[in-house]
Amino acid sequence: MQTVYAGSADRLSRPYNPTRPITVTPDAAERPLRILLLIIGIALWAIFVVSVVGLVYGILLGLVFFFAHLSLIAHLRGSSIKLGPQQLPQLYQRVVEISQRIGMKTVPDVYLLQSGGILNAFATRFGRARFVVLFSDLVKACGDNVDALDFIVAHELGHIHRGHLNRRWLLAPAMIIPFLGSAYSRACEFTCDRYGFQAPSDPNRSLDGLCILAAGSQFVPMVNRQEFAAQGQDLNTAFMKLGGWFATHPPLAQRLAALDPKLEPKVQGSMTATLGALLVAFVIFVVPVAGGVYFVKHAVDEAKNKIAEMTGTNDETFTPSPR
Repeated sequence: MQTVYAGSADRLSRPYNPTRPITVTPDAAERPLRILLLIIGIALWAIFVVSVVGLVYGILLGLVFFFAHLSLIAHLRGSSIKLGPQQLPQLYQRVVEISQRIGMKTVPDVYLLQSGGILNAFATRFGRARFVVLFSDLVKACGDNVDALDFIVAHELGHIHRGHLNRRWLLAPAMIIPFLGSAYSRACEFTCDRYGFQAPSDPNRSLDGLCILAAGSQFVPMVNRQEFAAQGQDLNTAFMKLGGWFATHPPLAQRLAALDPKLEPKVQGSMTATLGALLVAFVIFVVPVAGGVYFVKHAVDEAKNKIAEMTGTNDETFTPSPR
């Protein structure tokens, strides 16, 4: 008896050139930021080890994150659909072919997860195992647009291929530094978008993947990409830039323009907005920290003076008078 699979399988089996390799030059900021994070992360771990209290807090936080991640992996393996040759084989085969074109030696485990309407996908790991998780609503939203689906799949595979999931524990202390960790994360996203852009047979249609994430499948045919990319200019203010620096993912409008130079807005970023964002960040972070350090130092100095006065008084009280 022939196995019957739910859903439309033919739309996922459209042939394309599987032999065309995917080679990506990473975003210019990715490697320098990773090196900086590694240096700072190692230094902070060294400080934690020397400081017993810091080491204890680090271990406790590490255990919390470990068990939270363990719960996620257990949920994936037990409550979502693992793709394979006998489980949604057409979708799985696309992942296999793109993995081979990227040059991955091992195809990661791929899961299809019910998401309650959320359009997303992510890559993760547990030990040596790597995972790609596709939210079912996003796969459904791609519909017959296999190029958009290939963009999503290749993007997540790019995170694994580039090693973005490796040594996360070593980077962890540095990742919490304001703006630094999020800047690295955004650079990684720009890099992986390049994987997604090269994977489909029609790179132009692959950009629909970003439009689907922005507006959903039903409006993609009506989206004016030029106008969408131009929305990036709405972020060209001090507070919007500051908000963007906190984000782990670049705005979709900027990601779209980064892949297609024709969509790049004619008006570039304003130096005034950048300087304004730096000023706001200085006021929000540097001034309170400096003020806190000053008051703590002042309190410590006062305590030292009081102790010195008390010690001096006691010395005068108990020093025997000369005969």
